[in-house]
Amino acid sequence: MAASVVKKRKYNDEYINYGFTSILADGIEKPQCVLCFKVLGNDSMRPSKLKHHLTTIHPQFAERYPDFFKRHERSLGNRLDESVAFQQQNLSVVEASYEVSIEIAKKKKAYTIDETLIKPCALKMVKRVLGKASERKIQQISLSDDAVKRRISEMSDDIMKQVIQEIKSSPTGMFAVQLDESADVSSCAQLLVFVRYVFLSDIKDEYLFCTQLETTTTALDVMEKLTSFFKANGITWENFCGVCTDGAPAMLGSKSGLQKRVRENLCRGMDSEHETLLFYPKVRWLSTGNVVNRVFELRGELKLFLEMKGKDDLLSHFNEVLWEPRLVYLADIFEQLNWLNLKLQGKERNVFHHMDCIRPFIDKLQNWQRKVNAGNVAMFENLSTVLD
Repeated sequence: MAASVVKKRKYNDEYINYGFTSILADGIEKPQCVLCFKVLGNDSMRPSKLKHHLTTIHPQFAERYPDFFKRHERSLGNRLDESVAFQQQNLSVVEASYEVSIEIAKKKKAYTIDETLIKPCALKMVKRVLGKASERKIQQISLSDDAVKRRISEMSDDIMKQVIQEIKSSPTGMFAVQLDESADVSSCAQLLVFVRYVFLSDIKDEYLFCTQLETTTTALDVMEKLTSFFKANGITWENFCGVCTDGAPAMLGSKSGLQKRVRENLCRGMDSEHETLLFYPKVRWLSTGNVVNRVFELRGELKLFLEMKGKDDLLSHFNEVLWEPRLVYLADIFEQLNWLNLKLQGKERNVFHHMDCIRPFIDKLQNWQRKVNAGNVAMFENLSTVLD
């Protein structure tokens, strides 16, 4: 079978509008920024990715006219050529150092393995197979303990910066987090935080950060860590839309748990009956009805909130004629299902008790269906009120 051929992208003169010229590296045409001289891969030779680099790395120049970038290209032409030549000379050596470092991190090996085992073995193999000249080139690769540690730290910081920048530039502006608190091998409490957001028409799940809980592991400690990280990286709570945690009391506590602290702020000041929305955990069936009922009770406050935030796509649902009756119907029917669910729980329950509960409920559903077909919805208290 013939091997597939990857089509190489070509530079377009219009790409200078995004601050990019082109260079030839390893026989492949690649885009190069005229502001920071960074060379991107050939697959980035497309307007969306070039524009993303300009708006995220050089936002202060995003609104400049093409002549600005053309002057930069002409005035720095010689400097770019010299920079590229120098980079090409040392790029392979630096890349090799990073590639070895990331493999060590993936395999969870100690930093010392690089200097004490990997590099000595590589030097011997290259000298034996390729000769002393190649051995001298391999010798230039920095693989000391400090170098490997620094490389891994730099890659970690760079990934975190990219994730934070993608969160800020998300088209919806919204993000959700998932948290987990656990102990490491030294029995120290560690807080792991993952984030979910929309970027380039795709939902992304990324690791955000890990930090140590030095003293206690209460909801207040977790909240302080989150707030501190958000403040340090310019992330606002206003764009926070969801949180997922484990079942620990510190996370789910109704009085002082993390989720309660996160949810406080939405309806305060509106004189609402409730000050918070409820979150829906899949492991708790009863929360389905509670969440729907709370959304119905706060539908006016939610509509005002969406208007203030300019969320027209979500606001359009609130303005639909049949949206409110459908919502209140779900609230009523889930209330009945929750009532049945509660009767099936508890100690000393058996299959006979369950059948005594389920059979009358099925008969009731059939009776309700006949009444609904006749136009009678009196058994659904909230729905009948809304329709009246």
